[in-house]
Amino acid sequence: MMRVFVGIKASKNLQNIISKWQKQNRNLPVRFIKPKNLHITLVPPWYERKPQTAILKVKAPSLKFKSFEIIFDEIFVNFKNKVIWLESSNPPPKISLLQKNLSLIFPTRKEQRIFKTHLTIARFKDLKLLKDIKFETINWREEVSKITLFKSVLGRKEANYKALLSL
Repeated sequence: MMRVFVGIKASKNLQNIISKWQKQNRNLPVRFIKPKNLHITLVPPWYERKPQTAILKVKAPSLKFKSFEIIFDEIFVNFKNKVIWLESSNPPPKISLLQKNLSLIFPTRKEQRIFKTHLTIARFKDLKLLKDIKFETINWREEVSKITLFKSVLGRKEANYKALLSL
């Protein structure tokens, strides 16, 4: 069985912006997400017996869309999930529609979370060390023109993601 998920891979431009921010904040008590693994999750991971089945579903006509732009305007510390992520306070309606269409094609597990446009950039363990941190307002843009079916390989310290198909 293969662990897979559907998402939007961060562009090289956004990866570079995030990488620069990570270097400027390297003293934070966090584990930064490697640029190659940066993504927006549209359908959370699940285990697939036949990856070809998921590949065919990603090619569904209902998932065709015109490109759109996401503006990330906040670096947010999510204490519940112990992550730091980029957030869009005004995400484009096209991303919600895309996520809704994907959820119809890939019904997810028992957890039904409200979709929030975000991109995780770091993980942490100790809540106390980050409780008073506030980050600057940002204006980082991402042009979205394709979605990706990822293979997720869980490691001892972190997961790594490999694109199986991008459309």
